[in-house]
Amino acid sequence: MNRFWNSASILAIPAALATLSMGEGVARAQSTGFSLDRFDPAAAGSTWFALDSLDLRGSGRPAFAALLDYANKPLVLYNPDGSTRSVIVNDQLFLHLAGSMVVLDRLRFAFNLPIAVQQQGGSGVLDGLTYQGPNKAALGDLRLDADVRLAGVNGDPFTIALGAQVFLPTGSRTLYTSDGGVRFAPHLLAAGEVGMFAYAASLGLVVHAQDEQYAGIPIGGELTMGASAGLLLADKHLLVGPEVWGRTDVTDHGEAFVRDESPVEGLLGVHVTTNAGWRFGLGGGAGFAEGLGSPSARVVASIEFAPPPEGPRDRDGDGILDLKDACPDEPGVATDDTETNGCPPKAEPPPPPPPPAETDRDKDGILDPVDACPDTPGERDPDPKKNGCPRAVVEHGTIKIMDQVKFATDSSDILPESDAILTAVLKILTGHPEIKRVDVQGYTDDRGRPDHNQDLSERRAASVVRWLTSKGIDPSRLISHGFGQTRAIDSNATDEGRQNNRRVEFHILGANDGSTPHE
Repeated sequence: MNRFWNSASILAIPAALATLSMGEGVARAQSTGFSLDRFDPAAAGSTWFALDSLDLRGSGRPAFAALLDYANKPLVLYNPDGSTRSVIVNDQLFLHLAGSMVVLDRLRFAFNLPIAVQQQGGSGVLDGLTYQGPNKAALGDLRLDADVRLAGVNGDPFTIALGAQVFLPTGSRTLYTSDGGVRFAPHLLAAGEVGMFAYAASLGLVVHAQDEQYAGIPIGGELTMGASAGLLLADKHLLVGPEVWGRTDVTDHGEAFVRDESPVEGLLGVHVTTNAGWRFGLGGGAGFAEGLGSPSARVVASIEFAPPPEGPRDRDGDGILDLKDACPDEPGVATDDTETNGCPPKAEPPPPPPPPAETDRDKDGILDPVDACPDTPGERDPDPKKNGCPRAVVEHGTIKIMDQVKFATDSSDILPESDAILTAVLKILTGHPEIKRVDVQGYTDDRGRPDHNQDLSERRAASVVRWLTSKGIDPSRLISHGFGQTRAIDSNATDEGRQNNRRVEFHILGANDGSTPHE
């Protein structure tokens, strides 16, 4: 029986044609071609050739790629004894120009334009039809993509996306670069990384404008599948691994998963990515299951630019991110004060001369050398920073407290140990009626959900207001607000920093800021 092969695949020809030879028969018509190249590259930005790594991060993030795709003998006509009768397509070299844009941190639009820059083929006669191979360059079918990430992010063990492709008939059927109609291809994509292991998979459907045949083989609706797996080396700058993809006919005229209607091929590829976002790839493989378009050999090479998404910036390079740097354009030092953090240190004035020995200027019974507030009467405290200081004082428009108001864990219940500090605030409000209104503000650290922390801070501030009004303070003088974790005054990376961020502040809204009552 005569056979029509695409190298590793066989397309059966009716036995009645077995008597034909190279010079026998006269063709009455010439067959039209189809889109022969079965290599469909992933959207620009992927770390694989045919599969998609689903790096859909960033907003307004572009990627550009140029890929060369060479296929050897993707379409061959054989004699009944297995010898070559005619090579319809001997060589195809495609240049793929591609680009993509990630928007909204999960939505990506892309395009791919294949150009057959070199084609070489012959001709053959089958069942009264001449099959003429291409011998000149031609434009392929333009592909437009849209994909949306449903779950996971790049680098997670599992990321999934849903999308679709539309192929516009910009190519030429007679030159084997187009099917002559619009194709629509919805697909489901998955990818992930587990340690140094990376993988990707795809499942899709290709819907043709109309179903046709080529040498008795249906060309129309197809189920597509693909998978890849590899190793990430050199701090994820090197990816090595195989990719396999294929399709099978699902039209009424064909039969799914039969050998001559299910082309499958694969390649082994290497990709190198630089820190700046440049990526270079080289791979080779062949078709190893029957079907139109599987070549005896395929070689691909690519160059791509896919800049990584921007992370937190540090314009002045002082190691303090711009978001927390009070002087982002001037190198400085880290401080606990949000107004000076990241700013150059100011020259400190010379320290005052030490006070005479055995003095107690504020007459609070604590000698000046160990009194942290030598000019303001206060109480003894084992903390050297608080020893001799009042528990609460009006300062710069606030009632500043020296100890934190403490609550039960994850609760708005005030612990009894905070009675003393709240009593000091109560005395200031009682003894200074000129303080008309105070905003009690609650804050938390960043542990837990932001919405939960917001609610907890509001309840804690309200609990302090209830404590003060229960002791006789007019409710009209107090309001409360919660700000959750949004206004940290210290780092949330340490226990001490988180403790400082869990606080209550008293902001005076109706008094002379110059007053200095204290308790």
